[in-house]
Amino acid sequence: MVEQNLTAWIFQYNPKLGFDLMQHLKQRDSRPGEPDTWSVNQHRQRIKQGDEIYFWKTQPNAGCYVIGRVMSDPFTIHEYDRFGGVKCHVRFDYVKPTLFAQAFVARS
Repeated sequence: MVEQNLTAWIFQYNPKLGFDLMQHLKQRDSRPGEPDTWSVNQHRQRIKQGDEIYFWKTQPNAGCYVIGRVMSDPFTIHEYDRFGGVKCHVRFDYVKPTLFAQAFVARS
């Protein structure tokens, strides 16, 4: 048996800052096969292909609604966008509006 050293990460998104993952996923259904990318501004040396991802939505209704997987090691893009210049390809495996809302609700 080969031991794998996979890690899980929490990738945060904030719809108030102009990116709503749930809306993106609804629109994405019309473009199957296109890879998705995610900015990785922290821990980029440790994030590896195959790692599990929990996508955390900030307020309002904070919680983890999407589970996915890192599909590539982080890479630098030629033109930085407002979220940075280091990305990784991601896959969205499980999407449910109430997935972890009860278990991981942010409390103020």
